[in-house]
Amino acid sequence: DALVVASGSRTVQQNGATLEVPHNGQHRPKTLTAHRWPAQTRLLLVEDNRVNQMVVRSLLKRLGLAVDVAINGLEALHLLEAAPQNQAYTLVFMDCQMPELDGYEASRQIGEGIASDRNRDITIIAMTANAMKGDKEKCLEAGMNDYLAKPIDPKALSEMLQKWLLRQGDQPQV
Repeated sequence: DALVVASGSRTVQQNGATLEVPHNGQHRPKTLTAHRWPAQTRLLLVEDNRVNQMVVRSLLKRLGLAVDVAINGLEALHLLEAAPQNQAYTLVFMDCQMPELDGYEASRQIGEGIASDRNRDITIIAMTANAMKGDKEKCLEAGMNDYLAKPIDPKALSEMLQKWLLRQGDQPQV
């Protein structure tokens, strides 16, 4: 369902058959408006699940943004550190549960300067299926700045980006 919504498709393949998606609005993608984002905006998605990567990429594309992907916290640390000074990342979407180095520890290490001092204060948004009481607080304690629960609501994603990318009284421009 998430892929159908993200792709805007009206058909889906199931067991070798092409099925028409109902037109009751349930599967229609929500309209997203691309804004005029700051010129140097560069996003990093740290997510090990390919389907989730596809969904987030598609949602961001509809918002007029591109994203690089790291499949775990170790790769994220490397990409952040290796980014040229004039092409530094602006914001990180961080899954919490991943192999090798989870999002909690990756966020702690970013805050400690392991991925270079310039990334210590990078905005990190938790993007996780952990939606129980206390999970948001756990993310914030690990050094993340904010929290989005999965499945990702397109409107909540847009609002989160506006909050963190269009700061200091800037109003989103259509």
